[in-house]
Amino acid sequence: MIDSGTELEYILRQKVLSEDSSREIPEQQHYLRTQERYRRLYRAFRDLPLTFVMIAGVRELKDDISGVTKHSPDFQPALCKDIVRMTDIVLFQNVVIKDKKIFHTLQSHVSQRVVARDRSQTLEPLFEAEKLYFADIAKRVLK
Repeated sequence: MIDSGTELEYILRQKVLSEDSSREIPEQQHYLRTQERYRRLYRAFRDLPLTFVMIAGVRELKDDISGVTKHSPDFQPALCKDIVRMTDIVLFQNVVIKDKKIFHTLQSHVSQRVVARDRSQTLEPLFEAEKLYFADIAKRVLK
């Protein structure tokens, strides 16, 4: 498990930037190098013969025309698209309060507001519980 993929991207970008001693602020070339290194690293972990889990922060992008805020993994936009494409399951977790109780929700299908994916097609589009455990999710997927 990598917690967090967002922080890992930041660390890789700092490493790329440190290799260019003439710069303190990243430029487009630094972001592109970071993306390529991240893709290679991600594929290496993904292709291991075991279950690989990565946690990421959430990026909120508001569409100025529709006013809709879209939630996606917090990576550079081009990198985010590639990671979602290379991943079997992308879940969006949210916390809601109902009747003074806290519930965790997981969305496994893409919507107008959320980037998500379930290549296994074994998860409900949205499920909620007071507590969510990875083992329960894995059991649903690995039936």
